[in-house]
Amino acid sequence: MPPRPALTILALAACLALAACAGALTPASCPRPLPRPARPTLGILRAGWHTGLVLPARALTGPLAALRARYPRARFLTIGWGNRAFYRARHPGPLMALRALFPSASAVHVRALRARPTARRSVRLAWRRLPKGGWHRLRAFLMTSFSHTPRGALEPLAPEGTDSAFFASPLTYDGFHTCNTWTLDALHAAGLPVNATGAVFAGQVTAAVRVHPPCTQAAGPRRAPPSS
Repeated sequence: MPPRPALTILALAACLALAACAGALTPASCPRPLPRPARPTLGILRAGWHTGLVLPARALTGPLAALRARYPRARFLTIGWGNRAFYRARHPGPLMALRALFPSASAVHVRALRARPTARRSVRLAWRRLPKGGWHRLRAFLMTSFSHTPRGALEPLAPEGTDSAFFASPLTYDGFHTCNTWTLDALHAAGLPVNATGAVFAGQVTAAVRVHPPCTQAAGPRRAPPSS
């Protein structure tokens, strides 16, 4: 296999080193909270060099409803994809990151959230409504990202946390098919006008969806203007 460009190696190593950031997403306050739309919207998050998705729990139907059953109190779930060994390692190192540049096994990470997430200093978020049929196509794409047991259930990877879990994925991870490629593939499948061709960096996802800047301070309660 021909050697990878040095820039790709360094940037991907940084991407892998921060891949777990999506799993650490917690609700935060924003100066201008996003409105709560009547119908579900899809969230696109960026945490450092890693990107992933935020889905309303009620949008997970069909076989994916098993995730709702696993986390019955969750209102939203973050779903990310990455290199299996690095993603699950407690203390991943540079050598493991370099190994991930070559074709290797992958995993899907799911985290349950009890409140609608918002951006914060280290996490950026964008929300997009999907076109007609978009949720159906997105669920179909996500199903291809999970490995399945002989009975058709999502295949978990032990150990699991109380509010998050890793699942096996049949997809191959390498230096040219990263977590960010996967995110854009998911958005394209959902009907959004993005292209994953040649995309390996989080900045390319940011540019494609125009991610809003992170919040820098907490918002206090809004007060009604004084009456005249």
